[in-house]
Amino acid sequence: MRSRLLALSGLAALIAGLLAAAPAGSQEPAPPAGAGADAVVWVPTGSFASSSLVRVGRDAAPGAALGGDEVLRLETPAGGRGSAQLAVHAPTGLDDLTVSVGRPRSRHGGTLPAGAVQVRYPEFIPFDSGGVIADPLRELPAVDVEGGSNQPVWFSVDVPADAAPGVYTAAVEIGAAAGGIGEWTLQVVVADVALDAMADRPFILDLWAHPDAVADQTGTQLWSEEHWAAMRPYLRDLAEHGQRVVNVAVTEDPWMVTHEGEWRPQTWSHFASTVEWRWDGQRFDFDFGVFDRYVEESRAAGIGERIHAFAMLQFDHRERFVYTDTRTGERVVEEVDLGDARYREGWGQFLGAFSAHLTEKGWFDDASLGFDERPANEMATVFDVLEDEAPQWLGKIAVAANSLDVQDYADYVSYNYSFLDSVPDEDIARRKAEGKPTLFYTYMNPLRPNTVTASPPVSARVLGWVVAQRDLDGFLRWTYNSWPQDVYDDPSFRYGQGDEYIVYPGADGPVSSIRWETFADGLDDAELLRLYAERHGRDDAVFTRVLDAIDPRAESTPAAWSAMLLGRRAVLDGLRPEGGLEVTVSRPDAEVTPGDVVDLTVTAVATGDRPVPAPRLDLPSQPGWSARVVSGPPPGALLPGEQATWQLQVSVHDDAGAYLYLGGAVTDPAGRLLAGFATDLTVRPPVELTAPPAAAPASSPDATSPVTVTVPVSNASSREQTVELAVSGLGFWQVVTPPTPVTLPPGGTADLSVQLNPGGRTGWTTVDVEVRHGGAAIGGGRVDIVSGGRHVSDWDWASESNGWGPAERDASNGEDQPGDGARMSVGGRQYGKGIGAHAASRIVLDLAGRCSRFQTDIGVDDEVAGGSVRFRVEADGSELYASPVMTGEAAARWVDLDVTGVRTLALVVDDAGNGNGQDHADWAGAWLRCAPD
Repeated sequence: MRSRLLALSGLAALIAGLLAAAPAGSQEPAPPAGAGADAVVWVPTGSFASSSLVRVGRDAAPGAALGGDEVLRLETPAGGRGSAQLAVHAPTGLDDLTVSVGRPRSRHGGTLPAGAVQVRYPEFIPFDSGGVIADPLRELPAVDVEGGSNQPVWFSVDVPADAAPGVYTAAVEIGAAAGGIGEWTLQVVVADVALDAMADRPFILDLWAHPDAVADQTGTQLWSEEHWAAMRPYLRDLAEHGQRVVNVAVTEDPWMVTHEGEWRPQTWSHFASTVEWRWDGQRFDFDFGVFDRYVEESRAAGIGERIHAFAMLQFDHRERFVYTDTRTGERVVEEVDLGDARYREGWGQFLGAFSAHLTEKGWFDDASLGFDERPANEMATVFDVLEDEAPQWLGKIAVAANSLDVQDYADYVSYNYSFLDSVPDEDIARRKAEGKPTLFYTYMNPLRPNTVTASPPVSARVLGWVVAQRDLDGFLRWTYNSWPQDVYDDPSFRYGQGDEYIVYPGADGPVSSIRWETFADGLDDAELLRLYAERHGRDDAVFTRVLDAIDPRAESTPAAWSAMLLGRRAVLDGLRPEGGLEVTVSRPDAEVTPGDVVDLTVTAVATGDRPVPAPRLDLPSQPGWSARVVSGPPPGALLPGEQATWQLQVSVHDDAGAYLYLGGAVTDPAGRLLAGFATDLTVRPPVELTAPPAAAPASSPDATSPVTVTVPVSNASSREQTVELAVSGLGFWQVVTPPTPVTLPPGGTADLSVQLNPGGRTGWTTVDVEVRHGGAAIGGGRVDIVSGGRHVSDWDWASESNGWGPAERDASNGEDQPGDGARMSVGGRQYGKGIGAHAASRIVLDLAGRCSRFQTDIGVDDEVAGGSVRFRVEADGSELYASPVMTGEAAARWVDLDVTGVRTLALVVDDAGNGNGQDHADWAGAWLRCAPD
């Protein structure tokens, strides 16, 4: 009979008669061997509230096992949503892992719908940077987990708009084919704040849907009834997320490019025109049947209110008309010159007919002509054509832009995020006052903020915060579903993984993704921030503090999670009905180490004009910590102006994760929510590496001088800690003196080091460095050292040119300022030595005939989600080596060249013929074997 860990519900002992604890759990009896006894259920980031902001690595070491009495807590407003995840680590594998959630119920008799909490299983798919990555969210009854791997479990909470405020609990049961694994308590805290339905919010979501891709993935004929049926779930999904724009192609394949030597659409699927163009030798005429059906289907799904028609300007600057010659039945592709007589004739006739048709349908006021990042000179020509041929379209322009010159003529502008800092606040405010929407968009770069697969999930959620920071009207993404042919096995076509889509194709409609879910969470954040500004003003001190704390470009760290979660908590507090109870929480320490005990004070003040029923504290144990009430207020109701104070001690567990969100509530005696509160703690490991391992020097030019590998460490705890350095993969290098354990006093620092001697041998060696504490590795890395020469980054360069800022020594190219690169990484492999360049780049070295060998790894740095380059090496003006086109999807390539007698060596990076966007190229570990100076 299947055994299961049973959660034993009950109340903890009341402390001073005032602490109302959440249901606690017990882990007895333990499951028998073979029933998942070795499975570990753990919380990514260490806190359920922040767990959705990261991805779980399939092969990552598990975090601390979730205790049976630890409550999973998530807070959301009525009408809102929330995401969180657990991970199950299976040392010996699991068959039929299942996770189920009961119906959430409150102590005062309220319930949430049975489907309010949805469970899905993130699927691991190939990752362009190497290995696999979790992204699609599969709705499955069960999943198998391979031995030694993790399976994330994704929870989505949707709270109805009419849900009563309160603390709702449900049981989370996790089991497998052989038996139960455990049962835990989920708390859904519904705040006393309600959000409008997505359709009633002013946020403009503008994602470009791709009808042809649905036809290709479902095997249906384009525009057939089967195709329309297949598209409806995708249109509904867009509408449910707030899509406001029907984006339509009114010419055939508006986005053509040269891809791998072929002139073709920039996506794997074509982008067919919804308007059929016909030419009878005298005039064009047009069939708008498909266009009408697409607009009608979109609006029936709930998408509105705008229509954007693409495109009077082709993406690749090669203007053309695609039409049927009715005299012959031939399909004609006619190239024309921008602004010439034929261009004016065709577009003049189309826009006249289009205007009349839209007016007849009642849609003309909703429609704009769409343009995608077109240069100012081309747009000027278009306006000349419009002024002469179709002046009714002047002022009905929607454009994605990288310059300010568009805003004077466009009724709808979306600025590239990388350009957004150049847009004055006054311009955004003026456009808002004129009723002209201003949005922003992202594409492959930068990775943060973004929704591409390589971006951390927090970077998708923060996009809604960018809208609030700049008081924008919404967000544009260039495509919703332009899938490669086999997106699950080969997830990129032309651009960086995930840039071409944010959902996946499924048997019955879209398969959501981690990116889509966290982005949607950010839409709720944006609406909360808008409501707060509407009530309190954008100059409000809390509003300003909350937004100033958000850095959209920040890496996914506890600091970034804290700014977002505590900022949202502050906004929720500011949106609660006035009067009632105001709760504050204070603690002296924001940063702790495992084993610390932190004093916490919770204060509740009755701010209304009525008494508040005797308040009770609801602060259950949560992952990584537990709280003990030291003192509390006397029993009884609070009169207006009175306060209740609880003094607590929070114990940080020895195995706590990196981030602890301390969320609780104050309720009345019946368990009804009076107010929520939260604070958080960042947990530093007891011992930390304060910098990556490095060698100084990293070379032994004469093959006899030693190199020293060093790792700086610090003890962040209040207890002594002992650490040890270990090195492996030494090759011919010999350890001069074996490292010994080092004891660090509380707060102490040390440089752990080991000296290595090459013993007269020459070559490049990658040494594996590991720091151990308590018998486990706590960090380390790889160090590239060479003997018989020097790294190229240590040379004086004869000359240097670079396509984006300066080339960087021992760092990636980064942005356009000196020293702004990061640690080089190609295909997930990091390098401490080398050159970070950007096409077009040329670095010249004066060898003076003293060197015999040049060796390096080459590749596109992982800091960009895209890029395609060619590497070349020139010796005395002649090409010595040329790589094939390399992209971010390719692993590093080894280059080993004979440079005997060469006097001048040039390291060259060219773009791949498609422009130099994202072309960050690394000469990783590059070195020269040379005679000693």
